Amino acid sequence: MIDVSVVMPIGSVEPELADQLRALSQQTFAGPWELVLSLNAPGARNELEASLASFTADASVSIIDSSSVRSASHARNAGAAAAKADRIAFCDADDIADPAWLSTLVAALDHHRAVGGFLEEDRLAVPGQENWRPPATPGGNPSFLGHDYLVSANMALWSDDFHRAGGFDE
Repeated sequence: MIDVSVVMPIGSVEPELADQLRALSQQTFAGPWELVLSLNAPGARNELEASLASFTADASVSIIDSSSVRSASHARNAGAAAAKADRIAFCDADDIADPAWLSTLVAALDHHRAVGGFLEEDRLAVPGQENWRPPATPGGNPSFLGHDYLVSANMALWSDDFHRAGGFDE
């Protein structure tokens, strides 16, 4: 039985992907888990498979094709549909997960139905992101117009809740 499915949408194979796969390999989570790579870029499978050399964790890996609709939300939904665990964690291919990322999120799900993690915005900042994304809130979830929200690049929830809510809005 798999304890948690990690879903990662991949819109294109960026240089950060190898770093993120290496970071996921270094997770301190002790239970069985799977990595579901939802490839949303047609024709990038060979590049993705080459990047997988950076992933050395003892976890199952599946690559699904979600390129029929070019959308990160669609890729996340397709990945969640393929996930085998009762808990789903989401991360992005252009981020770098902390070694305790997965164990922290899974432990928090023992007490909550959905959880989000801290975002460090300086190391991998995209120029101009302040124009399209509210800044992270140190020590808490980001907020927009006074409401906290979870960022799809760093969140986990119970799969039954995810599917009951209809997934991400495409």
